[in-house]
Amino acid sequence: MVNSLKRLRKFQIIGIIIQIISFIGCCFKIDAFTHWFWIGTSLLIIDGIHFIDVWGKEGKTRYRKLDKKRDKNLTRKTSEFIFFLAIAEAMIVSLVFIAEFWSKDFYKRFYTITGIFIMTTICLIITLVAVEKTFRQVDLIATQNDKIGK
Repeated sequence: MVNSLKRLRKFQIIGIIIQIISFIGCCFKIDAFTHWFWIGTSLLIIDGIHFIDVWGKEGKTRYRKLDKKRDKNLTRKTSEFIFFLAIAEAMIVSLVFIAEFWSKDFYKRFYTITGIFIMTTICLIITLVAVEKTFRQVDLIATQNDKIGK
């Protein structure tokens, strides 16, 4: 998991730190931390899209034979999974603010903040595990092909 944390981008790390600190502040019912929580969440989601651009690119196998056929591309499933996870996460966070039309101060409620905090943390962990797993598979195949070629 430590190697996976190295793959995080700057704004993801800043977003996580802001989110954790503000969540602790929300636990103590400090109202000012509510807005900071949503700033941290926004940073996580926005930089999550950039994370897709960096780690979800297809064709990272470095072997043209594997990269030409889309079905045999090792990173295709992971990149699609990360993309759909990021879209689902953004839609759920957006639904919180859409629900604001019907329920006043819905985004300030502690159970909403707790749910979003848990969801974003789980999504980040799942994304990092998926990227690490795919990276290891690609690296294993690359080292095996390098050994065969020598």
